Amino acid sequence: MCEPTVKYIVDICNTTCGQAWTPPALAIHSRFAKLFQVGSEACPELAALAKNADLGPMINTLGVSAEDGTDIFAFDIGDDVVMSTTDPLNTGISNKTTIEIEAPMRYSVLSMAAMMLATNDGFAGVDSIRMPRGPGEVVSAPIFAYDAGVECNSEKAADLVQEAFLFTDVVSSGTQATSEQDLTCNAEGFVHHHQGILGLCDLDCVKHGWDGPVGTITITMEAPDPCADVDPCADPCADVDPCAVDPCADVDPCAVDPCADVDPCAVDPCADVDPCATNTCPSGLKKKKQTRTMRRGYY
Repeated sequence: MCEPTVKYIVDICNTTCGQAWTPPALAIHSRFAKLFQVGSEACPELAALAKNADLGPMINTLGVSAEDGTDIFAFDIGDDVVMSTTDPLNTGISNKTTIEIEAPMRYSVLSMAAMMLATNDGFAGVDSIRMPRGPGEVVSAPIFAYDAGVECNSEKAADLVQEAFLFTDVVSSGTQATSEQDLTCNAEGFVHHHQGILGLCDLDCVKHGWDGPVGTITITMEAPDPCADVDPCADPCADVDPCAVDPCADVDPCAVDPCADVDPCAVDPCADVDPCATNTCPSGLKKKKQTRTMRRGYY
């Protein structure tokens, strides 16, 4: 079944002073699907993103689900890291990104996740926010910090992903990394709101911390372009009626309509008239036509 789609413009802004994010992952889905849920265990795809900055599993799983179109219809990721407002290493990367994504209007919610690089397993996210319902409508929402609950918050530089040293000003104190077993065994085990940076080891609660939302997301349904070249005759989703009038076709006023009810006695305005031809219609009709013609003074 062909279902028309609409384009959504998604603007994402990182408002933290020292937490760069991975490229954000977006999913437009039905209300029966969840990218994550507070109080529930993180799915393997979210765990890989929040713990290792690994978008691969999420791309593979949600990309296939989007092609299937049952509960998740559209999935996309940003083009680059989303920098913090201060850009401490002067990378020149923006703290804003825009993603264009298409989906049917019936899929009415959007979720987002991006790892916060200077954390053990924290991520910036939104869970099932309502989509715009009409062209030009805008929906905005805060982005909050969540903890995936798959690793304890040691706040040691040695326990962070390598991207943390490329895009934030984390400095290692030389403290030995926590064993994988200890990181996992001491994890909370479920997704919850992140408690923030406590300054326990190598992370600074001022440089790398936050207070309240960590960003904003704005979704706009794209309005039709009045200047676009529109072909009104190209509707790939329409059921074709072989008898329908084509408004774009060159009309021949004398063409025979194969779908019309044919009156064998109707006068053909385009036929070559033979004044001596025998009239095959009933005589009553002939006399009535002649009388009306004479009264109008045509003879």
